[in-house]
Amino acid sequence: MNARDQEQASLDVCREIAMGEQVILENEHQANVVYIAAMLCRTSDAKISARLQKVAAVFFANNPEEQLSTQQTLQRGWIISLPRFRSMVEGHLGIN
Repeated sequence: MNARDQEQASLDVCREIAMGEQVILENEHQANVVYIAAMLCRTSDAKISARLQKVAAVFFANNPEEQLSTQQTLQRGWIISLPRFRSMVEGHLGIN
Protein backbone atom coordinates (compact mmCIF):
# COMPACT_ATOMS: atom_id res chain seq x y z
CA MET A 1 0.00 0.00 0.00
CA ASN A 2 1.49 3.33 -1.02
CA ALA A 3 1.33 6.57 1.00
CA ARG A 4 -1.79 7.84 -0.77
CA ASP A 5 -3.59 4.55 -0.16
CA GLN A 6 -2.64 4.66 3.52
CA GLU A 7 -3.83 8.25 3.75
CA GLN A 8 -7.15 7.37 2.13
CA ALA A 9 -7.57 4.37 4.43
CA SER A 10 -6.97 6.61 7.46
CA LEU A 11 -9.52 9.12 6.23
CA ASP A 12 -12.04 6.33 5.64
CA VAL A 13 -11.57 5.08 9.21
CA CYS A 14 -12.07 8.61 10.52
CA ARG A 15 -15.29 8.92 8.49
CA GLU A 16 -16.61 5.61 9.83
CA ILE A 17 -15.95 6.74 13.39
CA ALA A 18 -17.48 10.18 12.74
CA MET A 19 -20.63 8.50 11.42
CA GLY A 20 -20.96 6.60 14.68
CA GLU A 21 -19.92 3.20 13.40
CA GLN A 22 -18.22 0.81 15.80
CA VAL A 23 -14.60 0.76 14.74
CA ILE A 24 -11.76 -1.16 16.33
CA LEU A 25 -8.44 0.29 15.32
CA GLU A 26 -6.07 -2.33 13.95
CA ASN A 27 -2.65 -0.86 14.67
CA GLU A 28 -0.62 2.04 16.06
CA HIS A 29 -0.63 3.79 12.69
CA GLN A 30 -4.41 4.03 12.62
CA ALA A 31 -4.66 4.94 16.30
CA ASN A 32 -2.12 7.75 16.16
CA VAL A 33 -3.57 9.21 12.96
CA VAL A 34 -7.11 9.08 14.37
CA TYR A 35 -5.91 10.75 17.56
CA ILE A 36 -4.31 13.58 15.58
CA ALA A 37 -7.45 13.93 13.45
CA ALA A 38 -9.41 14.36 16.70
CA MET A 39 -7.09 17.13 17.82
CA LEU A 40 -7.22 18.88 14.45
CA CYS A 41 -11.01 18.99 14.18
CA ARG A 42 -11.70 19.80 17.85
CA THR A 43 -12.57 23.45 17.19
CA SER A 44 -14.54 22.68 14.02
CA ASP A 45 -16.74 19.90 15.39
CA ALA A 46 -16.40 18.92 19.04
CA LYS A 47 -18.71 15.90 18.73
CA ILE A 48 -16.75 14.31 15.91
CA SER A 49 -13.51 15.11 17.69
CA ALA A 50 -14.79 13.38 20.84
CA ARG A 51 -15.79 10.27 18.86
CA LEU A 52 -12.39 10.06 17.22
CA GLN A 53 -10.56 10.61 20.49
CA LYS A 54 -12.65 7.98 22.29
CA VAL A 55 -11.82 5.28 19.73
CA ALA A 56 -8.11 6.15 19.83
CA ALA A 57 -8.19 6.14 23.65
CA VAL A 58 -9.58 2.59 23.68
CA PHE A 59 -6.69 1.42 21.51
CA PHE A 60 -4.10 3.21 23.65
CA ALA A 61 -5.62 1.89 26.89
CA ASN A 62 -4.78 -1.59 25.64
CA ASN A 63 -1.50 -0.58 23.94
CA PRO A 64 -0.06 2.40 25.84
CA GLU A 65 3.44 1.87 24.48
CA GLU A 66 2.17 2.54 20.96
CA GLN A 67 0.96 6.08 21.56
CA LEU A 68 3.27 8.53 19.83
CA SER A 69 3.63 12.26 19.96
CA THR A 70 2.47 14.28 16.98
CA GLN A 71 6.11 14.90 16.10
CA GLN A 72 6.88 11.16 16.12
CA THR A 73 3.86 10.48 13.91
CA LEU A 74 5.08 13.10 11.45
CA GLN A 75 8.61 11.69 11.53
CA ARG A 76 7.26 8.26 10.59
CA GLY A 77 5.60 9.82 7.56
CA TRP A 78 2.09 8.81 8.57
CA ILE A 79 1.04 12.43 8.17
CA ILE A 80 3.05 14.66 5.90
CA SER A 81 1.67 18.07 6.84
CA LEU A 82 -0.70 18.97 9.68
CA PRO A 83 -2.44 21.82 7.79
CA ARG A 84 -2.92 19.60 4.74
CA PHE A 85 -4.17 16.70 6.85
CA ARG A 86 -6.56 18.97 8.75
CA SER A 87 -8.01 20.20 5.48
CA MET A 88 -8.37 16.65 4.21
CA VAL A 89 -10.01 15.43 7.43
CA GLU A 90 -12.45 18.31 7.51
CA GLY A 91 -13.30 17.84 3.83
CA HIS A 92 -13.67 14.07 4.14
CA LEU A 93 -15.89 14.41 7.22
CA GLY A 94 -17.91 17.31 5.86
CA ILE A 95 -16.69 19.74 8.51
CA ASN A 96 -16.25 23.39 7.59
